[in-house]
Amino acid sequence: MNLLTQKSMRLLTFVVALAVCQFCSMAALADDDQSDREEEMFGGSQDEVPPNSDRLLESKLAEVDDFLDIGGDLYMRLQYYQFDKSSDGSFDEYRLASPNLLHLYLDGRPNDHLRAFVRGRLQYDFTVDENDPYNAMLGTQALDVFLDQLWLKFDIGRVAYITVGRQVIRWGSGRFWNPTDFLNQQHRDPLATFDERLGVSLIKVHIPVESLGWNFYAVANLDGATTPEEVGGALRAEFLFGSNELAVSAAYRKDQPLRLGLDISSAVWEFDLRVEAAVVHGDKTPYWRGRFDMLNLVFPEEYSREDDWIPQLTAGAEVAIMYSDQDSLIIGVEYFYNDATNKDSQLYTWLLMQGNYMPFYLGQHYASGYLALMQPGDWNDTTFFLSGITNMSDGTWIARLDYQVRLLTYLQLSAFATFHFGDYGEFRLPTEIPAIDEAMIPESTPESWRQILIDGLSVPAQRFELGIWLKLDL
Repeated sequence: MNLLTQKSMRLLTFVVALAVCQFCSMAALADDDQSDREEEMFGGSQDEVPPNSDRLLESKLAEVDDFLDIGGDLYMRLQYYQFDKSSDGSFDEYRLASPNLLHLYLDGRPNDHLRAFVRGRLQYDFTVDENDPYNAMLGTQALDVFLDQLWLKFDIGRVAYITVGRQVIRWGSGRFWNPTDFLNQQHRDPLATFDERLGVSLIKVHIPVESLGWNFYAVANLDGATTPEEVGGALRAEFLFGSNELAVSAAYRKDQPLRLGLDISSAVWEFDLRVEAAVVHGDKTPYWRGRFDMLNLVFPEEYSREDDWIPQLTAGAEVAIMYSDQDSLIIGVEYFYNDATNKDSQLYTWLLMQGNYMPFYLGQHYASGYLALMQPGDWNDTTFFLSGITNMSDGTWIARLDYQVRLLTYLQLSAFATFHFGDYGEFRLPTEIPAIDEAMIPESTPESWRQILIDGLSVPAQRFELGIWLKLDL
């Protein structure tokens, strides 16, 4: 059975399981209705709850909602990309992509103290040619099935709330960058309309102090752990003082760095201010310096910063300007200082080859700005969002305009346009790799890159992309 068939069977199994659960819940409800009718005919509890009363209807709806909810959403997406023309003509300057997504979930709540949730994701792009070297470089596949979330939540005396399993978690108040988001292995795409990262396997204990608006968290990070000593730990405390919010956090795991974080949000006059800072010690990530020239087989030198304290800082401000009695324009700016970088844009291709290329975290200095119009005027189902990010270290930047409108209650239409500016850098990055002899490829090069290096690769810089999405709430 090939890989495509295996993934299709996993998805089919998941969908069938959802259908069976839905049938069982409907059958249970039908049995209850039949029992009620028999009681009415043969002198049951008719006097206690009249069959046509609002109480009966509310009780039945509560039973269904509390026991099991099934749903999801479907994203049908079509995106168009334009690149500069490649020097050797090996890369088409126009490309299409259709990264469609299907989410299905089961949400079970047998009582007020228990909740179980599972959500699966199917990702399918009919435009992907898995034999294309560019897709191989990015690791793109036509069909993929993922387990996004699988968790159980319960409480202990309404004092401590415990969530066990694969769950979504995000720490930090920054809009574009979150250096204190310690538990996710991937960084959030700051320009994405929603966070597409999968959940993390955790045991999370949450102790709220409602009278003060404070929250305390203790987390065991089980993601990828095969032995007890590989389980990581994290702590976070959130405090509310008037219009000011303060959070402190820490995380550590064997063979990973110690992470300490501070997060402050405050309202000053008409402005919402945010500062998010993190420091990392014991980072074993390889850093590189020197020159990279594949044609002449010159490679950068690896060095360690394991003994350094490496800081990252995000600072932002946002203000809402009223232009009518009910409408406002939201204006925001944000700056990001990132010391966890190689500081040399000429090494970007090398980082891509080593698997250390992290978009939006490559430069040392970033700046961003955004404008948002939420439901302007009589357009109560419409949103406009304009954002821009610049990598100040290499002089490139990216701008994006998003448009969203709600149609037919459950259907949402989204469209966006993204433009890339600059000569050479993160947001305008051509990749030219000449074919080289296999014996000359460095041992540190990932296996997925070896054939690409043997054949050579030419990917021009990106100019812009256009996209149109349809989202249906199921």
